[in-house]
Amino acid sequence: RTIHIRKVTGSSPVRSTSFMKIYIYESDNPKKYSANFFADAFLKYTGKSFIPTDYPLLPRDKNGKPNPIMLPDKKLLHFSISHSGKYWGIAFNSKPIGFDLETKLKQGKPREFSTKFLQKILTKDETLIENSPLHNFVAKEAYSKLTGEGLSLGFSKIDANELIKQYHPYSLEDDQLILYAFATK
Repeated sequence: RTIHIRKVTGSSPVRSTSFMKIYIYESDNPKKYSANFFADAFLKYTGKSFIPTDYPLLPRDKNGKPNPIMLPDKKLLHFSISHSGKYWGIAFNSKPIGFDLETKLKQGKPREFSTKFLQKILTKDETLIENSPLHNFVAKEAYSKLTGEGLSLGFSKIDANELIKQYHPYSLEDDQLILYAFATK
């Protein structure tokens, strides 16, 4: 089997003492290989090995968010995982982080959203980012992972534009993906 690395970004400064790295992998079955992807990204980020069989054993909080990993130097390594379609990604940071990625296409066509879905994810007066509700959704999903609240956050109660003004997240868009990563200040 061959696992292709789609992208590996460089460090993106969030604050002067906090740096994140994001690793994105492409596979026909990303969920099946998530432990291997995690081990590979962990090795790239820390230079330390991680046994893929330990991946399902990572401790999680009450909402399912993985707890940070204590490194040998006693520093905490925070991370956030996301997958969509054939992509799997992870963001590492020295401070709490929330990361989400979504594919822009579904079955080769731009993703479309029902009015009911838009009512669930947008505030009444929210402006679309880049004229795309997908941007708003990805930003809110990443933020909900930062807070650990997940989908229980109530996306229709928070404005993605305000989150972006407050947190200045790292974001990236290409022809296949949109991603956002929020870190604490």
